[in-house]
Amino acid sequence: MRHAFAPTRGALRWGTMSVPSSATARRTAATGRQFRIARGGSTAVVTELAAALRTFEVGGVQLTETFGDAEIPPGATGITLAPWANRIERGRWTLEGRAQQLDITEPSRGNASHGLLRNTGYTVLESREER
Repeated sequence: MRHAFAPTRGALRWGTMSVPSSATARRTAATGRQFRIARGGSTAVVTELAAALRTFEVGGVQLTETFGDAEIPPGATGITLAPWANRIERGRWTLEGRAQQLDITEPSRGNASHGLLRNTGYTVLESREER
C-alpha cells in the first residue's frame, strides 16, 4: 500500500502500510494507532501521536531505539521535531525583520523546546496497494 499522513498539510510517502484491525488494539496503544510501513526488506512503525518512528528495521536489524505501543516515547524518542529540531533560546527569533515569540515550553532553561507537535495526532491521508 502507498500512503500519506500528516497533521493538517504536507505528507510523507513511502512503502506499504497496515493498520491494526482490532478496535481494542487501536484504543489501548498509548500513542494511538500504529501504522506499519514496509517495502522490500525495510519495515517501520509510525505512531498516530506525534508521528513517532516507533521501530525501524532493515533486513531484520533494528536501526532505532524502540518503545512498546503501550508506552509514551521515552525522552521523546522518535517523535516528529517540528517545526524546528532544536531549542529556541528565550523563544525569540526574527522573521523578515519582525520579532517573534514562542511559548516557553522548557521553563527551567527559559527556552521553547522542539517538541511543539508532540501531542498532535496525525492521520492517514492516503493508503493504497503498491504495484
